[in-house]
Amino acid sequence: MRQRGGDAYMGYAGRDEIVAALNALLAAERAGARVALASARNADPFYTITPPPDRLIFLNRGPSWMVRRLEALMPRVRDADLHADLRAMLDSHRENIARAEGYARQGQVRSTLSSSKVERGTPDIYGPPT
Repeated sequence: MRQRGGDAYMGYAGRDEIVAALNALLAAERAGARVALASARNADPFYTITPPPDRLIFLNRGPSWMVRRLEALMPRVRDADLHADLRAMLDSHRENIARAEGYARQGQVRSTLSSSKVERGTPDIYGPPT
């Protein structure tokens, strides 16, 4: 009788590899939260990035890294529950990236218009993208 090979033999990530990947993702999420908190307090060099749409493009670097890591990891995850959780995380990051890109485009378009907010260099990036 032939025995079934282990997960690694079958091309899936082993437990240690998955734990290491999840720890790296968690550390990146925490780092992103720290940047967001510092930015909200205006205590971050993030605010030296002008115009504001460029800030959004800069902020998308973190979620874009997460997307690449998740896309690489997910095909190697055998556990259906973990895979579903990672899929939800991936979809959420993709949606947030797209939303930020839309807001950045909106800000760039508005920067050519005449409005008091745009003239002060702070386009309304919180409304829906056009």
